[in-house]
Amino acid sequence: MSSTTLPYYLNKIEKLRSICSQNVSNFLSLCTLNHWSLNKSLFSINDYYKIIISKNFEETRNEAFLIRNLAMQEIHLPKEKPFRPSLTMIWWHRENILT
Repeated sequence: MSSTTLPYYLNKIEKLRSICSQNVSNFLSLCTLNHWSLNKSLFSINDYYKIIISKNFEETRNEAFLIRNLAMQEIHLPKEKPFRPSLTMIWWHRENILT
């Protein structure tokens, strides 16, 4: 990311943070590895709550626990809809973070 786009990008994050940071629908419960992977743009979630893998992410081994093996698996959701992750926030992550 260039230094000219960084302020714009940070401004977008701050706006989003101010709107949604205290909203339970903006949270996901993830293990450490998946939290890091989500933050590093290795995967995101589609509008059907299924995992999508970044097109730029490459794995060279064929192991049982590779991130690619999670592709199109549905995440576990709370039964109560108000506690589910917001599709708006998921969309934002896909559009602004996932590469």
